[in-house]
Amino acid sequence: MTTTHATAAPTGGGPIPALAVTAYGAPAPQGSLRHIGGGRLVADSPKLRTWRHLVAAEVRRVIQERRHLGEPAGVWPHDGPVAVRLVVTVARPRTVTRAWPLRRSAGDLDKHCRAILDALAEGGALVDDSRVVALSAAKTYPDVGDGTALSGALARPGARIDVTALAPTAN
Repeated sequence: MTTTHATAAPTGGGPIPALAVTAYGAPAPQGSLRHIGGGRLVADSPKLRTWRHLVAAEVRRVIQERRHLGEPAGVWPHDGPVAVRLVVTVARPRTVTRAWPLRRSAGDLDKHCRAILDALAEGGALVDDSRVVALSAAKTYPDVGDGTALSGALARPGARIDVTALAPTAN
């Protein structure tokens, strides 16, 4: 199940509001690819495909919702520079009591970013993830009200993603 936070569409050629997407699911890092023969490469994480498709589908849904609210066509996919802020919320293992997700099972933050940025392009928010010129990212456990979660943490595993256009698109 996913939930999103869409902002109102711009009117009169003003700045493009940030594309705000919240996707619930099991975040999967995008690690290295390995060669399996015949020129084929596969991702190390078996959960990666499901996670990327979930995020991409949610991005498409938010863009479609914004178009229904009056945002002009052609805003997304964005072909100009963007800033991305994301907070990845990973499941807290039952035996873990510390505040920070430091176990290998939580995945490296940079590999979570790689998966989400590719999903943004797959979902139609960006022409290509090379358009990201500023990135702010955090990995945290769910916010259970004890004050240990980082700002922006979700109540359950998933990701909160904000994409802000820094300049008009070239298309």
